[in-house]
Amino acid sequence: MDINDLKDKQIALVVWNLDKEEDAHVYVGSLISHGTDYIFKNEKKGWTAPIQADKVDNIKKVTEDLKPTLLNADYFINLTIGDLVDNQGEFIPTGMK
Repeated sequence: MDINDLKDKQIALVVWNLDKEEDAHVYVGSLISHGTDYIFKNEKKGWTAPIQADKVDNIKKVTEDLKPTLLNADYFINLTIGDLVDNQGEFIPTGMK
């Protein structure tokens, strides 16, 4: 994915919870270049999440049939989360709740 194609476009971050069946949330925001990596920024809720540069290739164009589900975003990316395991290293605070 060419990052220039994403400029001024709405990106849907689809967060899948691995620890709960059928638990997914959609957030709309933008992708901001940050050095060699990127940051997803959700203006409405005021939080950010880092996106590694190699994950930008996973961003896909939203098809017309998925527009309502993905909050009318232009593109989307999937992210999976799960419970934190004690003593598993450093974590990056995102402000997500």
